[in-house]
Amino acid sequence: MDSSLLQAYKDARYQINDPHIFFGIGNVPEQLRMYLARWWWKSFGFITAHNPYSKQLSPAENKERNVLLEQDLVWYTYMLWAGWDALWQRTPEDSFFVCNIQKDVAIGLARKYQQNALLYWDGQEIE
Repeated sequence: MDSSLLQAYKDARYQINDPHIFFGIGNVPEQLRMYLARWWWKSFGFITAHNPYSKQLSPAENKERNVLLEQDLVWYTYMLWAGWDALWQRTPEDSFFVCNIQKDVAIGLARKYQQNALLYWDGQEIE
């Protein structure tokens, strides 16, 4: 992965809608910590099946891929939220906020759906 793409992933922003919270790598707002604690969620993964290996697909193709990912998440509590680039230049990607998922499972799903990156929170920091 080239350095500009890596930086774009580091600068990306993520949003949950209820409550309305923005966050990113290295940025865990207190409001997000309180929200997670309220539901006893000790970890989460933020993953999508959109745009494999950063190759831009059509909205229909991305939706189809996310339907397959959602089927893999049937045993988890999850919500559909969004992630986008820091400059708001690309269409936000529908992403799944998956609660209490193990890191190795999240990484396995990212690999299965050909993702260059995923967001993971281990209870301390977002990486």
